[in-house]
Amino acid sequence: MKYFTIKDNKAEFFHQPFTARNINDAVRTVTTMVNNSDPNNMLASHPNDYSLFMVGDFDDNEGQLTADWAELSNLSQFKKETLQGV
Repeated sequence: MKYFTIKDNKAEFFHQPFTARNINDAVRTVTTMVNNSDPNNMLASHPNDYSLFMVGDFDDNEGQLTADWAELSNLSQFKKETLQGV
């Protein structure tokens, strides 16, 4: 299980981490959030203001959490009109 977070580049903070099985699973989750039409959805309204980061890995066999930090993509890459993938 991997841990991911979304950074608000304008407000300069990281959101609470979420888990996904792998990077592709995280990208699918974020793509759904970015393309949600709810007018109160800040990720969808301002995707260029946010970036996706991988921050850790949980080994469920050993019970260990290790840092695995990488910036993956700006969320604007996941909007349907500009979808390019990771």
